[in-house]
Amino acid sequence: MKYLSVIPLIISTCCFGGSEIEPVDISNKKYADYACDQMGADCKKFTRACEPPNSSMPNTCIALTYFKLEVAKELCGIEKYVECFESNNEYLARWMHELNLPNVGNPKREIAFEKCSNIGMYDVKSSELKKFEVEVLKVFQKIREPIDIKSPSYQKQKDFYLCFEKHLK
Repeated sequence: MKYLSVIPLIISTCCFGGSEIEPVDISNKKYADYACDQMGADCKKFTRACEPPNSSMPNTCIALTYFKLEVAKELCGIEKYVECFESNNEYLARWMHELNLPNVGNPKREIAFEKCSNIGMYDVKSSELKKFEVEVLKVFQKIREPIDIKSPSYQKQKDFYLCFEKHLK
């Protein structure tokens, strides 16, 4: 894959928009179950958001949602993690719809990827979370070209968005 450091962006968006469930997604059922156990009552909300047609990989979606929520707790603290999580998702969606998709074929888009791919990267502190993400991401080795999963990562989407926007001008 050309832009390994934007894997979190790709993963966050790849699982959405399919009406049929990817068969390999079943391999992440145990991680989705664990995520739901940890999320408690909030699991229902995220489960609905991760079901087809919103996602072709509901187990992976739920597990990665849990991962992002836990990283938001690391970054922003227990009192502000929901706001942090929602803001990160908002900037991811804005990047996809305002900057990425409308600029397919634009040479400046390639430059923006090169210049910004490492912007806003956050090294997850929890070794348990790192291991969890690595295990969940293994599903992507079965549905597309293998992804090098050496270091789990999380990208602060606002920083990435602002960098990408700057390089598209």
